Order: sequence, then C-alpha cells, then structure tokens
Amino acid sequence: MKKAILLALGAILLPTVGFAVDGVVLINQSTVMAAGGFPYTISQPGSYKLSGNLVVPNLNTTAIRIATDFVTIDMAGFSIIGPNDCSGGTCQSGSGDGIDTLANHVYFNLTIRNGTIQGMGRSGLYLWGDSMIVEYVHARSNGFDGIFIGRFDLSGVEATLTTVQYCDAELNQNGITAEGGHISHSNGSRNRLAGIRFGPGLLDYNVASHNGVWGVFFLDTVDAASYLGNVFKDNGSDNIALGSGAAVNMGQNLCGNTKCPGALY
Repeated sequence: MKKAILLALGAILLPTVGFAVDGVVLINQSTVMAAGGFPYTISQPGSYKLSGNLVVPNLNTTAIRIATDFVTIDMAGFSIIGPNDCSGGTCQSGSGDGIDTLANHVYFNLTIRNGTIQGMGRSGLYLWGDSMIVEYVHARSNGFDGIFIGRFDLSGVEATLTTVQYCDAELNQNGITAEGGHISHSNGSRNRLAGIRFGPGLLDYNVASHNGVWGVFFLDTVDAASYLGNVFKDNGSDNIALGSGAAVNMGQNLCGNTKCPGALY
C-alpha cells in the first residue's frame, strides 16, 4: 500500500518538476506558467527540451531567455509562436524574441535545434556570444532577424566558433545574421532586407533569393569572409553587397543566372 502511494505521488510530481527520465528539463506552456510566466529563464547549465508549443501573448514578450553558458535547447519539432504576420510585405515590431540571451551579457557553448520560431516582435533567435550551434531551425515572419548571432568582441577577438546550418529564414527583416563563424546549407529568402548578413568566416552552400534588397550582405569586418558554392538570385538590389570589409569568392557561386565574378578558382 505504501509503495502504491509513493508511485502515485511520483506520477503527480514528475510533470510539475518538468524533468524527463534522462535528466532533460522539459518546457511547455504549462511549465512556463507554473514557473511565473514568460520569459522562461534558463539560469542553470544543462539540456532543455520543448514538450509542446509555446505561444506568447504579444509582440513585446520573449518566450525563453538564456542566462548562463553550456545550454542545449532541443525544440523537438515544436514551435514558439507569436502574433506577428509579415506575409503581406509589412511587419510590426516589438521587443520580444523567441529565444534570446540576457541583455548586456555574452555566452558560450549554446546549442539550439529542431523547431520553428514564428511571429515574434523582434527576432526568432537573438543571441550574443561565441561557440554556438544553431541547426534545423525555421525562423519565419519575425519583426527583425529570423536568426541573429552577435559576435563576442574583446581586444579584437571576433567570433569564430559559431555555426548555423540547415536553417530556413523567410519573411523576416533579415533572414540570418551571424557576425563570424560558419553558415552552411541554409536558406534566407523572401526577407524584407537581406537574406543573409555575415562575416568574417565561411559561407558555403546556401541559398539567398527573392529578398527585398540584398541576397547576402557581407558585414564590416577586419578579416575577409569567404564564400563557396552559394546561390544568390532574384534579389531586389544586389545579389552581393559589401560593407567596409571584404569577401573572397572561392568559386562555384551563382549570381542570378551566371557565375559570381571574381572567383579565385
């Protein structure tokens, strides 16, 4: 009888605590509300996983805020959803992000994967730091960037370990921005300004098309970015635009219906 009571109590308490059997912290609308509402703040290193969609009430609400290093968030195919709808060519703006980092801090060793972030007032992802991986994320119809990763810059040291791969970004102001590192096998299309904003580092095997102004905008950087095997076409102003830095064409890049000029190989 005592064993049965303990098992019953365990079954009741486990969803409230929000841990899966493997120690992963589960996040869903109920656990967020039980923790005090949005933003759900991650202040302990570890592995976190969505177990349901998160729906924020307005453009100024952030869904998840990271306030520590060494965090992995697996969205597990679920979505973070806000009220923004940019499909008509115009978009509202606000201060809410799908997932962001605590303001005025930089963080290291963050991984976010496997889900959709749509309709936020500011960005789908808004992260500052280095040594980050973002993969298999769909970012759509957000007021600012679909995916934004700002560099950690101290005494001239720029971000080099950030990786964005297998992501899609559309109907944002800018699709994907990464201030250093590596963007690969991703698609930034139908955004209001740029499909991809990047530099320095390597940009390879991406698509940027049908954006309002630029396909790819290479950011102002001390070190040149390199690009290889990309497709830039049908963008409003320029398929490729440079800031005050430089970009090195490593070859196999298509601008419109022809090879991009200036290939080294």
